[in-house]
Amino acid sequence: MKTLTRFLAFGILASIAVNIVSGCAAVPGRQLASIQERPISPDTGKTADLVLLARVWGYLKYFSPVISERNIDWDKVLIDQLKSMDENPAAGVLPSIRTMLDSAALSAPSGRKSGAKQLADAKEIEKVNINHHWIASAKQLGQEEKDRLTALADYFKPFKNKYIITPDVSGYPSPQFREETYGKDFLPEKHFRLLALFRYWNIIEYYLPAKYQQQGGWPAKLARFIPEFANADTDRDYARALIKLNAAITDGHSIMPTHAKFPEYVLPGRLIRLPFAMAVIGDTVFVHQADSGFAELSGMRPGDRVHTVNGAPVSRYVDLLRANMSDPRSEMKDYYISVSGILRMMPGSGDTLTVGYESGGQAKTFRGRYGDEEIAQYGAAGARAWAKQQEAQKIAAPKPAMQLLDGDILYIDPAKWSGKMADTTRELLSKAKSLIIECRTYPNFDFINFTHFLFRKQTECILWNGTIGYPGLTKTLEYKRGPDRKVHFKGKVVALIAERSVSRPEMLTMIVKARKGNTVFFGRTTGGADGDVTPIPMVGNQDMRFVISGLDVLYPDGGYTQGIGIGPDVEVPLTVAEFAGGKDVIYQRALQYLAANP
Repeated sequence: MKTLTRFLAFGILASIAVNIVSGCAAVPGRQLASIQERPISPDTGKTADLVLLARVWGYLKYFSPVISERNIDWDKVLIDQLKSMDENPAAGVLPSIRTMLDSAALSAPSGRKSGAKQLADAKEIEKVNINHHWIASAKQLGQEEKDRLTALADYFKPFKNKYIITPDVSGYPSPQFREETYGKDFLPEKHFRLLALFRYWNIIEYYLPAKYQQQGGWPAKLARFIPEFANADTDRDYARALIKLNAAITDGHSIMPTHAKFPEYVLPGRLIRLPFAMAVIGDTVFVHQADSGFAELSGMRPGDRVHTVNGAPVSRYVDLLRANMSDPRSEMKDYYISVSGILRMMPGSGDTLTVGYESGGQAKTFRGRYGDEEIAQYGAAGARAWAKQQEAQKIAAPKPAMQLLDGDILYIDPAKWSGKMADTTRELLSKAKSLIIECRTYPNFDFINFTHFLFRKQTECILWNGTIGYPGLTKTLEYKRGPDRKVHFKGKVVALIAERSVSRPEMLTMIVKARKGNTVFFGRTTGGADGDVTPIPMVGNQDMRFVISGLDVLYPDGGYTQGIGIGPDVEVPLTVAEFAGGKDVIYQRALQYLAANP
């Protein structure tokens, strides 16, 4: 829900000498490390020390007001301590942690424990992501260091943090992160790669409302990724580390940080563009579309099952793509693989293309020359076909926002609806016996605001759960709809949902679901990516976009939707024939249902 309005501000009201002056961390280049180092392994004391350093650095970054008040370059502090640990490995992590504490928490706070009170007053659902037990269990810390860290949370008061603007300050539904990206290099130097990891990990730790999905495993993932980031000394290795990190949070909004380069980073060897596009449903990989001329040459048609490309099982490549995508549901991974077209890029060698496929129940093989000339030829044909398709869409008569169908069924597509249609819609609703609401397109927010007509009385539809000033804590807010001042629609409502119901369409789906009686959902489970899209600035320039769902969207009773989706009452399974043929089976099934159940 990218354009949620400012009504989501949560109304939560928003000190000490320092011995480090503000500075600018040096721009990370591709230079070699200044000292010889052994690669970091996952289960070593050094990894454990780096895990603790990352956690203390992030904890101080968000809990200590001194860093922001004195404009300390906290990235530079981390880089300096990483270098110090490399230069003095026998000293361990404690000297670095003491340096950070002396910079950000010189004296113990006193007075009222306002932070502890915030936690005590919060609902259970608002503090599900809070975990400070790691401080007490850290073997490398002495009691003094533990007390100084714990005191920052106990006495926490909201302050203007230079690295983040939270919704209770900005009035926007999700946090905004203010971070440096440091230069234009794709591959930063090792210490800056660890900075990227530590930054991302701590943002998830404190500001991903749906961190509960990790089921307590997020700290373990930090330990797992430290060696991967530290040892990623090539562009490809670093890109893969970033993609795996993105996949680790299983957020529906962050399915892939890049579409164009994703196969190149994930799949092995040299990739070639195939003259046909493939889609996947479960264990079935099939032709979705073929370039002009190739269908005639090969005999391959939309819907034909594809088994191998150049002798390798296509399923192997699908599994690699799935393993590096961020979503807990395999059907959503398959959906994005299919609609993004990334299965067009496959490993290839030589000047021959060999495809093993099945058509009409018969196993077949296409083998033909496919060198640079053919790749360019079919690529140009594909580009022409795409341009022709776009032109056809421009001149095609647009589908109306509303249609009164046979049987007094009113169909509304909220993506095309505007507030100017409100009075006309009320008039049509007064005539209609049944209503179909399209929840598979991205609805205009005007229609969201118009949904009062679904309810006889004011009804709680959604429970927002957003981040606030206290790191890791959230605040819930009820979202209610109804009644409309002129009309209440009492007839049967059918909502159409599917995998492409992602984000704001899911918000609309939840509103319709709150109507309860005389309401039926047709189709397939929605994307499970409700909430506001929040970018995370990464270190370096990889042409990747890292985002999270910065606002949690719950059912009124606190039930989760992120990574789960909203299921239908009447399921219409996705089939190869539907996908390849382009038929709207869900819509047709809804019409059949209404004809049989007026």
